[in-house]
Amino acid sequence: MSFLARSEGAVAVAGYAFLRWHASGSTWDFGAVVGEVESLAVAPAVRGYGVGTALLDACRAELRARGVDFWAVDVVESNPAVRLYERAGFRPNYRKMFGRV
Repeated sequence: MSFLARSEGAVAVAGYAFLRWHASGSTWDFGAVVGEVESLAVAPAVRGYGVGTALLDACRAELRARGVDFWAVDVVESNPAVRLYERAGFRPNYRKMFGRV
């Protein structure tokens, strides 16, 4: 499912979010279905104006309407959006590490 945000009076898209839901698997007990923010982007000119928060709120509302209790997002640790996700209630759960071969 996708969500678009537009700046008031503007034609251009201010941001977007792609949301999906899937079976949670058996490793952790997060219920039968887990939501996942697959992608979220906000135009640089409108960052800091609540667009990302509004998009996450729309995603959360959709998941709640579908009876989903948990959701996730993958984010690179150095991405400034980590603060946005933390304000939305996300917390680290799994760490994937990379190295050169």
